[in-house]
Amino acid sequence: MLMTEGQRKNRASRLKKETADIAAGLGIVIFSILVFINPDRYRLLFPVIFLMAAGINLVNGMGRRAKKRRTGFLFLGLAAALLLMALFSAASILWG
Repeated sequence: MLMTEGQRKNRASRLKKETADIAAGLGIVIFSILVFINPDRYRLLFPVIFLMAAGINLVNGMGRRAKKRRTGFLFLGLAAALLLMALFSAASILWG
């Protein structure tokens, strides 16, 4: 099956996005395991975990906003909530 140039670029960009999603997801899982094992030593990873999750949702929300408005805005709202959680987590670590 022959692909046009636009289809080839779309496939390559989707592959990059999915690879970044998998890498960020693995990072979240690894960091979560480290935090679960020893929360006192790795407490600085809490905001990082929330920021990585917010980044994944932000990218997914921006991608879906063009196709499915309601789902895209749901992802963007979830990204905003996770960003707030990261900020509150960082503030509680610094001043708590």
